[in-house]
Amino acid sequence: FTTMAILLKRISDVGYPSTFDNVPMRPFAPDLPLAQRPASGSITVPYRNQTIGYKYIPSTDSYLRSVDAKAQVDFANGQQVMARNVIVLFQSIATDMQKGDNYREPIVGSVGKGNALVFRDGQAIKATWKKANDTALTRLYDAAGHEITLVRGETFIQVVAIGTKVTYKSS
Repeated sequence: FTTMAILLKRISDVGYPSTFDNVPMRPFAPDLPLAQRPASGSITVPYRNQTIGYKYIPSTDSYLRSVDAKAQVDFANGQQVMARNVIVLFQSIATDMQKGDNYREPIVGSVGKGNALVFRDGQAIKATWKKANDTALTRLYDAAGHEITLVRGETFIQVVAIGTKVTYKSS
C-alpha cells in the first residue's frame, strides 16, 4: 500500500513527470444518497486456495474485505480493510513453468476485452472491460457502452479466470 504523498515525493527520483497532464484518468461520480443505497450486500470471489469476501456497509458506502470469512485487517491502522469500489475482471489465466526452479508463472490475458462486474454504491453493474495494450488503462463499460463511473476512494480489482462463479446479493 502507498499514498499519493509518498508517490509524489518519489516521482522525481525515478524520472516521471511532476504533473498529471495527459495522464489517463477514470471517470468519477458522487456517492448515491444514503436513501438510494441498498440496506446490505455481499460479494464472494472464489480462488483455488482462498475466498475473498466483501460486505457492503451503506452508511459509509464501502465494502469491508474478508479472506476465508475472516476480517482482513490493515496492520498499519488496525482497521478492517475496505474498498469504495470492487471490480472483478474475468480474464484468461494460464501458467508457464519456469525452467530450473519449478516456479509456475501466471500468464493473465489482460489486453483485449472481456466481461467484468463493477460494484459501487452497493449495486452490481454487469460490464465489459477493454484494454488496448500493456500500458493502457483498463476501461469499464456498461451494457449501453457508456464508461462506468466509480466513487472516489479505494478501488480493489479482483482478477479471476473466465467462468469463475462470483456471487453477490443486495437487499
